[in-house]
Amino acid sequence: MNSARALALSGLSLAAVLVAPSAHAHLMVAQHGTLNLVDGGAFMVLSLPAAAFPGADDDHDGRIARSEFERHYRDIAATVSAGVSLVDGAGSHAPEGVLLSLSPDDGTPDAPAPQLVALGRIAHPRPDQPATLRISLFSVDANTRNLEVLVTRGDRRRVLVFNRDERERALFPTAWQTFTDATRRGVAHILAGYDHLLFLGVTLAGARSWRRVFLALTCFTVGHAVTLGLSVLGKVAVASSIVEPAIAATLIGMALIDGVAHARQVEVDARLRLGLVFGAALIHGLGFAGALRDLGIEPEDRWPLVAGFNLGIEFGQVAVGAVALAAAWLLGRWMPSEHRAKARQAVRGVVLLAGCAWLVARLAGR
Repeated sequence: MNSARALALSGLSLAAVLVAPSAHAHLMVAQHGTLNLVDGGAFMVLSLPAAAFPGADDDHDGRIARSEFERHYRDIAATVSAGVSLVDGAGSHAPEGVLLSLSPDDGTPDAPAPQLVALGRIAHPRPDQPATLRISLFSVDANTRNLEVLVTRGDRRRVLVFNRDERERALFPTAWQTFTDATRRGVAHILAGYDHLLFLGVTLAGARSWRRVFLALTCFTVGHAVTLGLSVLGKVAVASSIVEPAIAATLIGMALIDGVAHARQVEVDARLRLGLVFGAALIHGLGFAGALRDLGIEPEDRWPLVAGFNLGIEFGQVAVGAVALAAAWLLGRWMPSEHRAKARQAVRGVVLLAGCAWLVARLAGR
């Protein structure tokens, strides 16, 4: 496509969105956007939540009325320019000539709008070099958490997913970049996933030897790798409304089993315990898959993403296991056996209470 034709089509796109309010219809789906790379420039169209511009929401209703829009137009445009950038070999580039349009609910064109459509051109003088898109315009509402942007360059297409935790994404990363980025995200996910960490904690607290710790971690690794891989391949699909309460239930179950065994002064059969860990890991793997899907999975990225994310989770698990083993060694060296038993009991109690709280909250949809 030649430069003149590209500019003409881009201009038509801008005009179409600008007349959207008068047409009484959405031309851009909420929380979505496009970035079309053409001839040294990137033409941007983004649908952004009104809640991302609290300074323009004078009545604090989570929407922007026409009067508020007109009053704060320049400030909103400046916020968009500051909140979006394209970074390439020539530096960081912000949108130029930002244009805005209200995106009201269908059928109510005069009502305050929950979304704004922002348009502009971003310089991209080195299209042959790797580039990164940065976006930091989000609301705190979980329903408007993710922003999906379709990036196109010639015949190449890629969907990038942004949120408060993922504000920077490479436009067309190599397989190695995808792998290393997924590894980093896997480590971050396991270390920030308190439900996964507490399950590992109660599992390791019930292991009575280094060998059993290793076997428990191995079972957990294999279990979540199975469902993570099957989910990414599309062989297994379970709604998060089922998976998240089920993860909380695994904490409760493991804590109760160990607690009952302790009260009866018996030890849970090693094979049964490993089977329980494996079964719980299958459920946790579905949770990992949900986190991975939130990043957006392109077919060519499938295996680097799965391999990297799994490896990152394993790195996190090894770190947690190392800390747990070091703590157990120190306790064994300096603490009497009866106190060690009380410490394990305290761990079970914390996990049980947290699991119950999460189960209730997640069943209630919170």
